[in-house]
Amino acid sequence: MKKYKKELQIGITTLIALIVLFFGINYLKGNALFSTDNTYYAIYNSVSGLHASNYIYINGMKVGFVKKIERVDVKGQKFLVEIAIDNEVKIPVDSKLVMYSSGLLGGTEMRIDIGNSLTLMKNKDTINAIAEMGLMDKLGSDLKPTIAGITAAATHLDSVLTAINQVLDRQAQENIKQSLENIKTTTNYLSSVSIQLDGLLEKEKARLSNILSNVESIATNLNNNSEKLNNIITNFNNISDTLAQAQIGSTLRETNQSLTSVSTILHKIESGEGNLGMLINDDQLYKNLDNAVKKLDALIEDIKANPKRYVKISVF
Repeated sequence: MKKYKKELQIGITTLIALIVLFFGINYLKGNALFSTDNTYYAIYNSVSGLHASNYIYINGMKVGFVKKIERVDVKGQKFLVEIAIDNEVKIPVDSKLVMYSSGLLGGTEMRIDIGNSLTLMKNKDTINAIAEMGLMDKLGSDLKPTIAGITAAATHLDSVLTAINQVLDRQAQENIKQSLENIKTTTNYLSSVSIQLDGLLEKEKARLSNILSNVESIATNLNNNSEKLNNIITNFNNISDTLAQAQIGSTLRETNQSLTSVSTILHKIESGEGNLGMLINDDQLYKNLDNAVKKLDALIEDIKANPKRYVKISVF
């Protein structure tokens, strides 16, 4: 009995593990076992990059996934894609299932472009299948004519060069080679000159930038000191009005006349004219006058000291 019990436990454990594995694999594939999703079909000529469990989007929102991809014909030119869409999403019959590339290095994705029809698709209906050309495919298709043209031009150029080599002699070929070398040297020189000009332009640009900065600083200072400047200008205007009212011209003329008179008087004094001139220029007159002043001073002192000698008072 114990032996059978152990085998029963192993069997139950194995069954649970298989069930969990089954549900896990289906969950990873995106299959919902108990869901009520609607199933739709689409037929494509190529399913490159498309896999089962790829999500399907409508306006960027996930609404379903790819359930299965099957080959329709033996040659593999048609493929049936089975998709599951949330049953709450109503799809008009003119809608399109678009398979497109998500980017330059991205994989293949699918979206539904909702149509405008009032008639809705039913479960297991076939939806219109559209395959958009990827970025690399577009580039390849756009480049094919260009590559063909380049190939034809290269072939033509090769034939032209061959014909030229056959026509031209060695000296002419050497001349052409020398001309090409001269062109190369000239190109290098022009490149050097261009670099030097770029350097000069950068220096001039920096110098102009400094000048503009200084001008902006001066303008800022003038703007900040505009009130002071206005006061200075007002003061100058007041001074100008005062000077205008002072009649400086007539004042200067009168002053000039006074200075002329003073100059004439000083000239006469220096020439000895008049008493002051004689007093200044005649030393003897100065000495006599000085002696007279001293004697007068001595007389005044003696009068102060002996008044009775000079004044007689009689009383009646």
